[in-house]
Amino acid sequence: DFLRSPVAGSGGGGGFSASLRHDDDAFKGVDEGLVQKKSAGNHLTPWQARYLKFHLKNGEPVLAYYKDSSYASAQGEVQLRDSEAGLVDPASCEKTHQHQFQIKTAAESEHQGRVFYFGVESNKDAMDWVESVRRHSGQISKRSSKGSATPIMAGMELERLNLKRNMAEMVEADGVVCSGEILQREAYSYGRWHSRWACISGNTMFICMEEGGAVTCALPLKGGHIDKYPVNCNRDEGIKEGSFGVSCALSHVSFDAGDAASKTRWISALEGAITVITIGR
Repeated sequence: DFLRSPVAGSGGGGGFSASLRHDDDAFKGVDEGLVQKKSAGNHLTPWQARYLKFHLKNGEPVLAYYKDSSYASAQGEVQLRDSEAGLVDPASCEKTHQHQFQIKTAAESEHQGRVFYFGVESNKDAMDWVESVRRHSGQISKRSSKGSATPIMAGMELERLNLKRNMAEMVEADGVVCSGEILQREAYSYGRWHSRWACISGNTMFICMEEGGAVTCALPLKGGHIDKYPVNCNRDEGIKEGSFGVSCALSHVSFDAGDAASKTRWISALEGAITVITIGR
């Protein structure tokens, strides 16, 4: 079982450690940790234990991978500038590596659009890595390039707060392309579902307690991602045919539109609001 193999550098063979180190500066996300990396050229043992760590190289964000946490043996690095990160559909994963995330590098990078695959212990770990990759790939440092003392993540939070405050003005100016009652999940892949009212206006998806009620969340959709088949960790509830996920710089949110037709309507509207990157078939 790859999940419980000895950690590389501990005296045993390559393996996986659920222990992840987190960056406590601008956001709570994975900063480094041991995963399984899928080799593109090794067909006999494609999955190998690798220790990942974010850092800057010549001012550009990269995700370096090592044999172990000593950083003594760098095996390579993934250029993150303009990369795309997402979860891998469990239906296409090997049984021994059910929780995977991927990083598609930019066509202009030295990787020329190569897709890197990584395996972790849980869906939550995969989402943590995806969140961190997306945040690192969109910034050179945790402070703005103009030398502002405001961290970029704090700036994004402020932008989202302003969106919530200005919903009425935005809707009046941009109109509404899709709206209606929808279920929102407490967490991306688990937790209870809550009835909400949502609408898409311009490049923002607003979530309200009810139609005309308080705005609970504003998702800036520019550069966002649509997950057509979000992972469901509550195995006993079954697959919801109306479920889909929306990811932006600061949030992963799961919704249930009720049925396949309503799901198609919401996804169509979202595709019109963002440069879409779909995950799944």
